Amino acid sequence: MSKTYKLLNKEYINKFGNFDISYDKTGDITLPYIYTDRFFMSPLISKHKHFNDYSSDIQQLYNVTFGDENVMEKYYNDGKPIAIEKFEEIVNRSSCMWEHQNPFAWFIITDNENNKVVGCQIIANTNINKEPILDTARIAYLFNKDYHRSNIIQGVGLECVTALDGYGKSLFDRESLVNQIYNDTTNKFEGGTILKKLFTYVRRDNIPSLKILLQLGFRSDQNQKAEYDDKWYKYYKNYETD
Repeated sequence: MSKTYKLLNKEYINKFGNFDISYDKTGDITLPYIYTDRFFMSPLISKHKHFNDYSSDIQQLYNVTFGDENVMEKYYNDGKPIAIEKFEEIVNRSSCMWEHQNPFAWFIITDNENNKVVGCQIIANTNINKEPILDTARIAYLFNKDYHRSNIIQGVGLECVTALDGYGKSLFDRESLVNQIYNDTTNKFEGGTILKKLFTYVRRDNIPSLKILLQLGFRSDQNQKAEYDDKWYKYYKNYETD
């Protein structure tokens, strides 16, 4: 069973662009799927725990993003591809989130025209390995280098991240709880605070990403550098005021 929602009001659409989202029920869980003109975003979820057992799409995702140094140099501080074991942790954590109806997990992005893996993106909890930032989630996105700005295809990042931001706005409108903690006893995510803000860190020399964030209404806070490197600055957006 599937239902499609027009999530954004007209003013928001005129400012940032349009997309659709459908919630499809499979078994006991209902998952969101996001559609733009050129791309399709589906939950990064797998019943398998190891790389060799993953679907071809998920394996391809590693090869064109987390396993590609040209992509990772703009995403991780050391600029190195992550190990497959680390990627398995990412997929397993994302799968657990989606299986428990927690919306702060990864999406995998594919090209509507050729089904090629474009990349992945997330509105994430901020309590991974540290204290959470109340009412705040972190956005992140990685794109296949073949879809970086070129004469062949343009505006990929803006189209996809606009949809991700709009998805975040829908979570804000629905008063979704961010930074919940998984309780092994109850087998549920508990606690958390209502999502109100987004933030991300971006490299100062990553001009395309900076332009995307500014077009979407993010603001820079150059007094808040990333904790690991002064080449990165924090950008934020408040859904209550922006």
